[in-house]
Amino acid sequence: MKRVLEIEKFRNIGLENKETFVLNNSMKKGEMGNLVILIGENNSGKSNVLDALLAFGSGKIAERDFTELNYDEKYQNPKISLTTKGDDGIYKYKITGKGLEFVECPEKDAYNAPEAIRLQCLKLIDTMRTNFNSGNIHTWDNSLFEFEKILSNNTTVDIITQTFNSLTALTKEIFDYSRRYGHSYIKENITNTCRNNIIIESVLNQRQEYDLSRLDEDYKNRFGIKFFPSIYKYQEKSITTAMLSTSYNQLGQSEFFNELLASIDVKSDLVINTYNSFIKTKNKGILIKLENELNKKLNLVAKRFNDLFFKDSSYTFKFDLESEKMYFAIFKDEQSLNLDRQSTGFKWFFNLYFNLLYGKKIMAGDIIIMDEPATNLHVLGQTELRKELKQFAIKNDITIVIATHSPFLIDLDYLDELRFVFVDGNISKIVNDFTAVDLDNPDTLRPVKKALTVSNHILCSPDSKVVFVEGITDYNYMVTFKKLFKCDDIVFLPVNGIGTEKSKQLQISKRLIEIKKREPILMVDGDGAGKAIKKLNNDSALTVISLSDVDEQFKTIETLFSKDDSKKYGIVDENGEYVKHSSSSSIFKTFDIVNNAPSKQTEKNFKKLFDYLSSL
Repeated sequence: MKRVLEIEKFRNIGLENKETFVLNNSMKKGEMGNLVILIGENNSGKSNVLDALLAFGSGKIAERDFTELNYDEKYQNPKISLTTKGDDGIYKYKITGKGLEFVECPEKDAYNAPEAIRLQCLKLIDTMRTNFNSGNIHTWDNSLFEFEKILSNNTTVDIITQTFNSLTALTKEIFDYSRRYGHSYIKENITNTCRNNIIIESVLNQRQEYDLSRLDEDYKNRFGIKFFPSIYKYQEKSITTAMLSTSYNQLGQSEFFNELLASIDVKSDLVINTYNSFIKTKNKGILIKLENELNKKLNLVAKRFNDLFFKDSSYTFKFDLESEKMYFAIFKDEQSLNLDRQSTGFKWFFNLYFNLLYGKKIMAGDIIIMDEPATNLHVLGQTELRKELKQFAIKNDITIVIATHSPFLIDLDYLDELRFVFVDGNISKIVNDFTAVDLDNPDTLRPVKKALTVSNHILCSPDSKVVFVEGITDYNYMVTFKKLFKCDDIVFLPVNGIGTEKSKQLQISKRLIEIKKREPILMVDGDGAGKAIKKLNNDSALTVISLSDVDEQFKTIETLFSKDDSKKYGIVDENGEYVKHSSSSSIFKTFDIVNNAPSKQTEKNFKKLFDYLSSL
């Protein structure tokens, strides 16, 4: 069950074919939290992708979003839709540059021959055209009545849209005819009878309202979350210790205090007036009373901060109202903290929370966008940040989309997070599967290096033991057990197939040796193609191992799972056939292995494989 953003004719994206941007591989609570890393060269269109996501969140496509690459009318209607696709249907909501909105969700009722209904509608339009040609315009009322009856009878949005567009085209055709030949009475008659398609528009709008309410209801019942996510763009602003205090007469100029007070429903004027009363009366009790009231509300802010980020720690926040100044204090287990001296990770999340999250209720399914975050952090700080963001997204079932040029925000164990944007001509295109490279150049890191403009050693230490595996599914399974066994000295990289032709296999072997000059290893299935490429490299620098070298029972990576685990993790379908989906193996790596430990037999099989790899 994938959730994707579909983009058509938006600036320079999707001009000929719509582009999809995969946001989630699952919409099930507990396994939808996700980190998505968007990379691409400068001016490749990363910002346009993020802006399309923000446009959908706002529900509005602006004039600047219309393409300037082609002014033909068919290109001048940008469309953005959020779509959740599953085996049992599609949930979709689309906005367009013309303001029309389209809703699609799995049908509750089985409709009889929807194609026949569409043909019936088009036949009516043909009848209307015939009547127009013969001068019988007065019969249009009957035809429109038939339309209203057909289209209000639970037909699909696609049928309504097709019919509406066809009728609009016919009306335009007739209007053009009447204008060209001066038959103004024809236009007047059509306007009176057709009412500029108000009947069809009314039915269409009613249908959209019906579908939208049904979409919300069905989506909540199935996934337990709202269909429409709140989408936030994080603007990074550093908060320092100096900003955590202010004099009462400068309170109006303090952005930090004003936003904090607003988040707990307290007006700055109340604080200022209380201080003025204190100055007049010298009654400190007035300040103490306000301080207690503010801190009672601030406890909720601290609780949410701990719940979101640091459940194993206990941070508290306090207002301290002195005679002329007010302070915001931070404590950890009763120990007072200086914000400027805290870890990079803590300060970054403190900034994130108090710049974005504390005043808003982030819900499961929501999306946070970050454009080039943490550019001021050192290498270890960026690595720590990426790890914490991943855990934050998982813990709270939200999606964090990061556009970056930093190689240190990329984890070689989570290459499935990557989405690529590249320019073909002047048009931006999106690649969601990072293994989508041809057999002529099987270097998985090639598009990553190109997008980030870095060398191979930046992403992968030359001293690491690199094992190339066949495809993203094998990669995800191997990384899962690497983490389980704590084998941090091995780096797995997926290759998009090894081919079957000898010439291709030789080319792939040569390229892998170029990529990893020191003791490269390729792990292949125990099938004919695997045996063939192993034989080709008997005397080469590339060490090829077949799974059947480890154990003759191991044919493919899936055969290492016990029968019970294969069913438990959805590795086999109801017919017992192996399922090789990158999305399901990614979910297994991030969620299943944590929530549902593998059997001893599965662990034993993978341990045998890892021991073999370690011995090489």
